[in-house]
Amino acid sequence: MFAIVVNHVRAQTGPVGPPGGDNGLYKPGWNGKARTPPLGWRSWNAFGARIYDQTFRDAIVAITAKNWSVDGKMVSLADVGYDAVGIDEGWEGCGMGVNKTQHYVNGTPAVNAKFPHMKGLVDYGHSKNLKMGFYQNGCACGEHVALDINYEGDIKYLHAMGFDAVKLDGCGKQRNMTFYAQLMAASGKNYSIENCHWGDCTQEDDSSCPTTEWCPFNWYRSSGDINAGTMSWFNNLQTTVRFQSWEAPVSQPGCWAYPDMLEVGRVQGSKEWNRAHFGAWCIVSAPLVLGMDLTAENLSPIIDIITNSEAIAVNQAWEGHPGTRVWQKAVAPPPSPPSSKMYVEAVDCDSSSKMQGAWTMDANPGPVKIQGLCLDMPAKTENVADTMVVECDASASQNFSYVNNELKASNGCLDVYNFNGPIVDIYACNGGYNQKFTFGKSGALQESTGLIESRKGAVQSGGKCLGISATPLGGTGVIQLWAKPQPNNAVAILVINTAPGTNVTMDIPLSDVNITASSVNVRDIWDKTTMGAATGSVKVTVNAMDSVFQLWTPSSD
Repeated sequence: MFAIVVNHVRAQTGPVGPPGGDNGLYKPGWNGKARTPPLGWRSWNAFGARIYDQTFRDAIVAITAKNWSVDGKMVSLADVGYDAVGIDEGWEGCGMGVNKTQHYVNGTPAVNAKFPHMKGLVDYGHSKNLKMGFYQNGCACGEHVALDINYEGDIKYLHAMGFDAVKLDGCGKQRNMTFYAQLMAASGKNYSIENCHWGDCTQEDDSSCPTTEWCPFNWYRSSGDINAGTMSWFNNLQTTVRFQSWEAPVSQPGCWAYPDMLEVGRVQGSKEWNRAHFGAWCIVSAPLVLGMDLTAENLSPIIDIITNSEAIAVNQAWEGHPGTRVWQKAVAPPPSPPSSKMYVEAVDCDSSSKMQGAWTMDANPGPVKIQGLCLDMPAKTENVADTMVVECDASASQNFSYVNNELKASNGCLDVYNFNGPIVDIYACNGGYNQKFTFGKSGALQESTGLIESRKGAVQSGGKCLGISATPLGGTGVIQLWAKPQPNNAVAILVINTAPGTNVTMDIPLSDVNITASSVNVRDIWDKTTMGAATGSVKVTVNAMDSVFQLWTPSSD
């Protein structure tokens, strides 16, 4: 575990911070916002860019409706703490601005016809006692040149519409976070600021990664985008560790590490695995931003998870540390891997591995086969499901065309997620090298090794191979222990088991989480029940693809 240390230099090619001092803008939590991790809802995971004014009016109604029984009371999601609604990608008036840009000549952003009364929408949210968030520097049509007048126009628009918060993405050229923060401060309104620059740590002012001395935002992405695949949230969770040193954590009040929005209710897998995802965000003090479509049908199966008052209390507590991973241990795989269903993953190529070789495609279009199983991708319109090889059945989901080195399904192209994997999914065809594959030596199905310019102008090369595994995203499965200090010298612990089919029982010493007392009282956070006292260590049983979430409070001597 270590804290990120960056010798931060403000951007020299664009607007810079004030000469002669920081004016208090560069310290974590400079604007006093987000002193505890924010809770709310944002549109992207459920709707992508397919959003309209009505999308958010419906969300406002859903969040404020007192439809749920929590701890014996009928409450709304807002009552529990989810008191913010965020507009994401999809509002931009691409090409409506000056010279076919997305900003008018006065610098204010152009808004498309799907949002005819933005101020009225924000006012409606405020009338329901909700905070309203916006989204800028987005990916639909981000500006190719950073102009001061557009930075200024963005903040003028925030102010004029009455927004309370803003998510600043990393697609356009307006990436100077300090300058944005200065403009917000100068507007006379105190905004909550989300830095969505995908966990990129740079020496310039576009960095997603703060230091203990520089944080002109309130929460910041530690990772790439999350998705609904079984292991996506777990992989994103690991990116928080670099900000969670025991001695000097960078993630702290007003400046929270954020492995992206919640996919609870959408994660491929069991309810217990969705619950583990929620507990993980709680144990590391991540903002709890819901991402599902807020219909009763979607909320009912997981409402007990996202309204768990004891889990949320762990998330909101601050006793000097945000929580972190304590250790990881391997779990032995099941003795006989299933023969009728395997997971596909993108891994470093190894021609000697039978699990990567012998991919065949006997007809075009037709099935892609390995070890007698067929590549299968059920129809999805957005986000990721785990790509599988399963028993061949001539179904449409097993039919691929191989054209220009792309394996095309009816709803997109086979895609190595984020270029490096390990997730493999179906995504809109875009010609990227992570969607081009060759049937190489010994039948290996290999990602293109062509060169491509990254978003920062660096040269990247491909070369991953598709392998198969009995477990999601490969390996033997792991047990991880995460911990976060709580009031009264207590410690919250979360144990996650990623191994399918393997339950694990173990004794965890109190000393592993820095408890010096000889015994503790144990509380089950998921069930909200007291489990009794334990001396020296606590015995836990973690079921396969599940978690244990407990509060350990030192006993009185």
